[in-house]
Amino acid sequence: MIAQYVLGYFLLAWEIFIRPWQHAETLWIILPLIIVLVLIHVYFGRYPTEQIGWSTAFANSISLLWVCVLLIKFLFSKYSFTEMYTVPSAIEAGIVVIILIASVLLLLLLNFYHALPKGIMRVFSGFEFDYILAYIAISLIILFDINRHLLIAAALLFIIMFFLTQLLKRLVPKSEQAKRIQAMRRKHEKRVKAGEKAARTKKWNRLKEKLRSLVPW
Repeated sequence: MIAQYVLGYFLLAWEIFIRPWQHAETLWIILPLIIVLVLIHVYFGRYPTEQIGWSTAFANSISLLWVCVLLIKFLFSKYSFTEMYTVPSAIEAGIVVIILIASVLLLLLLNFYHALPKGIMRVFSGFEFDYILAYIAISLIILFDINRHLLIAAALLFIIMFFLTQLLKRLVPKSEQAKRIQAMRRKHEKRVKAGEKAARTKKWNRLKEKLRSLVPW
């Protein structure tokens, strides 16, 4: 029973992934997304020492905002204004789009003011997060009637696609320059850790000496 339930979500996730390729109205939107996503991960797989900066994060947020505009356009072409607040599927789709727009605007502001820690910025404004989210949002809003099961399957698809992009990045051979930089960083990290360990040992020895001077053994 549980296996069938899980399998059903995997099949639904596959349907969310494959359906945009079967419709001309979405094919020419998602095709550039996938091409860019693959090429970017090939690049960062070859040069893993490079990282995105604030300007790239801000640009990715703008790209997501553009996707939101497209979703609004398709939403109003799919439903009339009256249906937007009377038809349940239209209401649910509208709520998803509103949440997405609010999230993108917040992310845009945070990136503009450099308000996020860099680690968090690289996750939520990275190519994986933004482009996969855009792909799934386009598929859901344009080609499906939103419901709870679809959202669960969409989350599952996001995880699968994220994992596959990371796998692609790791499969790409690294450049010689990247290998040298990584080797230098590992050596530096070892030296730093060794120094920290030595400092802790020295501090502990001083503490023991102080205790010995205060308490006769």
